Amino acid sequence: VTKLPVTIKTRIGYDNVEDYENLHNFISTLKATGVKTFIIHARKAMLGKFTPKQNLNIPPLKYEYVYKLKEDFPDLEIIINGGIKNLDQSETHLKSVDGVMIGRAAYENPFMLKDVDSRFFNKESCTESKKQVLNKYFEYVDRQLENGHDLARMMKHLIGLTRGDKHAKTFRIKVLEVIKDKQLQKHKKDLEELLVY
Repeated sequence: VTKLPVTIKTRIGYDNVEDYENLHNFISTLKATGVKTFIIHARKAMLGKFTPKQNLNIPPLKYEYVYKLKEDFPDLEIIINGGIKNLDQSETHLKSVDGVMIGRAAYENPFMLKDVDSRFFNKESCTESKKQVLNKYFEYVDRQLENGHDLARMMKHLIGLTRGDKHAKTFRIKVLEVIKDKQLQKHKKDLEELLVY
């Protein structure tokens, strides 16, 4: 009943329902309603058997199902999701589908996305340093604290900023200190100095 575009995000199957024919029929039925964009997590869900966290890792990935969907429905926008860890893998997937959704890997290492624009969209890369990003985030946190938001919930999202850096472990420990002390101001400079660039 809406005139707004509707997108569907789904798994390739669930429990014992994991054959390609079932997935194809499901997409075909939804396509008939006018849906044009599908985000496909290339792993089935094990309902009631695994926890949500286990469902992110245990059922095997079947990227070939998603590639086949794009072959069978060339007029649909098919975006692949599940287990994609970096831009090199994304580039490989983009040879077979229209888009890539990166979830956990981007959360755990957000700075991996700094070259997305130049690599995939012919635009300038992010030129901000990690220190600039950190200071912008501190400004955001300060504003949110004035509105009564929880410091701990905001700080935990910083942990991935230093992934792979030489001071990553020390940075994480310092973030945990901020959470424990419930005091950001006295730790800001220390956090900034732990960033590589």
